[in-house]
Amino acid sequence: MMSSEVAPVPGPIRAEEGGAVDLSIIIVNYNTADDLRNCLKSILPGKTHLGLEILVVDNASQDASVDMLRHEFPEIPVLSNDQNLGFPAANNQAIRLARGRHILLLNRTPS
Repeated sequence: MMSSEVAPVPGPIRAEEGGAVDLSIIIVNYNTADDLRNCLKSILPGKTHLGLEILVVDNASQDASVDMLRHEFPEIPVLSNDQNLGFPAANNQAIRLARGRHILLLNRTPS
């Protein structure tokens, strides 16, 4: 069973309601809070010139990934699954919500 829990989407991470979103960046996470933090810190400085949205899907991580996201990146929506649905299904969840003209599926680790 997956949760449909999504954080609010204020500010420049998503274009204003009704505004154009050039790029939706989708990141699937599973138990890699530190890698995810570094990934987001590398993306956020580049958001200034685009209508950008970032969506993170957490696949039932047992580490502190979701807490880290909610505390350090409260502006980024988090879809928090109750079980690990796998990389393709988690991407599809976020794609259904994405509003970008272009979608980037970003695998934040080389594994």
